[in-house]
Amino acid sequence: MSEYTLANAALEIRFGDDGQVLSFKDKRQDWTYGGGGDLWRVIYARGLCKENYARRGCDRPLISVIDNREISLVYNALAGDDGPLAAKLIIHAILHDDHVAWHISLENNDPGAVIREYHFPLLGDCRLPENARLIRTAAGGQVTGNIKASIRACHSQYMASDERFIQMDNLYPGRSASNCYIFDCGDRGLYIGSHDVSFQNTLHLFRLSGDVLEAGMVKYPFISAGEKVACDGFVWKPYNGTWHVGADFYRAWADSWFKPQPRPEHVDAMRGWQRIIMRHQYGETFYRYDEMETILKDGLAAGIDTLLMFGWHTAGHDAGYPEYEADPAQGGQDAMREQVRRFQAGGGKVLFYFNGQLIDMDTAYYRGPGRRLSVKNENGVEHQEWYKFGSIGTALRTFGNKSFVTACPYCEEWLEHLKSLADLAMDMGADGVFFDQLGYISQPCYDPNHGHRVPMMDPMAAKMRMVKALREHIKSRNPKVSLGIEWFSDVTTQHVDYIHNITGGANPGWFQEWSRYVFPEIVLSDREIRDDYCGVERRVNHALLLGMVSDVEIFRCRKTVAAAPKYAAWLKEANGLRERCGDFLLRGRYRDTLGFTLDNAGIQARSFIARDGRMAVVATQSEIDEADGVITVPGFSYESCDGYGDYGVIATGDQVKVTLKRYGFVLLMYRKG
Repeated sequence: MSEYTLANAALEIRFGDDGQVLSFKDKRQDWTYGGGGDLWRVIYARGLCKENYARRGCDRPLISVIDNREISLVYNALAGDDGPLAAKLIIHAILHDDHVAWHISLENNDPGAVIREYHFPLLGDCRLPENARLIRTAAGGQVTGNIKASIRACHSQYMASDERFIQMDNLYPGRSASNCYIFDCGDRGLYIGSHDVSFQNTLHLFRLSGDVLEAGMVKYPFISAGEKVACDGFVWKPYNGTWHVGADFYRAWADSWFKPQPRPEHVDAMRGWQRIIMRHQYGETFYRYDEMETILKDGLAAGIDTLLMFGWHTAGHDAGYPEYEADPAQGGQDAMREQVRRFQAGGGKVLFYFNGQLIDMDTAYYRGPGRRLSVKNENGVEHQEWYKFGSIGTALRTFGNKSFVTACPYCEEWLEHLKSLADLAMDMGADGVFFDQLGYISQPCYDPNHGHRVPMMDPMAAKMRMVKALREHIKSRNPKVSLGIEWFSDVTTQHVDYIHNITGGANPGWFQEWSRYVFPEIVLSDREIRDDYCGVERRVNHALLLGMVSDVEIFRCRKTVAAAPKYAAWLKEANGLRERCGDFLLRGRYRDTLGFTLDNAGIQARSFIARDGRMAVVATQSEIDEADGVITVPGFSYESCDGYGDYGVIATGDQVKVTLKRYGFVLLMYRKG
């Protein structure tokens, strides 16, 4: 068998004459990351079977190599598992100094087939050191230690082809923050990314066949006979150093399209918000409009001046969408405007909640335009979502479901309706407008009347355009009004002022360090602190450690922070530090573990750079009664410290010794030089 090799001083990739990768090697570390499996797979529908596959050509590919740096593989027909597939596949790989860039083009010439997806590039038989971790960007960041065991835990109970492989995956954009993942091996690693500015749905794929690991990407072209698709920007990048090297590589690419905008002053100073449901979907009222001053008083006692107000409209939270009307029984829009004015006069800010995609099926809007605008599946049936909450009874808990369809983000009519909702909030004096679910994934849409390709497989690209248009609309009326959405996905995040995040950074396996490091401009909340039972000291400290703001949702937004006195007391301390050191913790650039050394791994520490170039290192520990460590910051001089809880600081020359009792939190300030 003939072999073809691309090689330079850093990397080597070997191909067989069938076009498959035999090995992929980092010569600097003398480590082979994998090879020997499929490089690509094509999944197509023909006849009754929707998932036939091809992974080889009918004949060996035409192969050309240029200067040991580029290779082209041309397949003029593919060998499908139900017979030949008339399709042309061209793969091109370019070896750069420190990474491999991949390009694929696929042309369907088969009148009886629809090419639904392709898996590419695939790295088969991944060989990783025992200490390897998988860093995924799902929900802002996740880290997995035992990779193969984590995949095995995704066993489908035979609803899929578990006899062939077990699969773990993440979808970008919408569920994952960034279109990449990293095999982190401590002092080295492997970055795998899709640098695709069309923001098509991309599945990050991990398959385990026996004990053999495969990693790759999946895209969904859905092309019929006579159609073709091409995509470049796939990357394999081995690196030396910490995971930050791979993260920097992604951000360098993202800078070509990621254009964050300046934030309003109130967001720059925002230490967090109380998330309060005024009325719930089953009609129970927790807070009246004239009780908003109580909400403010309770929040201010814990250092929180902002209200993110859910369920303020007549139907209540998770009901009546997208019909929003200030409750006539409480004085309607005029009463709400007056209570917002009083809230602001007391030093508070009010953010109004709207849902950015749900349409309640029990509304006039649904019976009118909602049916027309809703996402349809392959059979023309509306995609539905169900949300239920219970109160003191059991029927709602057991049987209740509120049914919604979802609006297709391609529909201009829906965007105009969202603009009108933003206008409504601003007319009532809002400091900010919040749209739930606009950062989260939408389902593919098959409705041919919406003006998109069928099926629509780029819902988040459409949502990006919606969010951008909403921002422009809001700012044209009042630049001081902020815009927020739910869920961290980089494609939409660039156009908003803050993110209500769905996960908590302190939970095992979560790795919000990814989002905070790669996109430090974004205000990101920690949502998972709900009352006094859940280890509030550690959680509050962890959010502060990562520069995340507080997202207070006591008893799932039914009470103010005053109902959790332990949380309120600790939060007051943390927010006091946020306010005093806002140049770092609120407006500084999060730098994770870079820029300093610490000789005790039992202490958690992170760094921030202020806009004027000063640096801060924050440190805490939650595991033992007392711990100490020495922090060194090359190129900076120690100036002073601040903190809360029980801590001690001794500065000697360019080193600072910190002593931390359990839950103690300290911030060390440095100037350059």
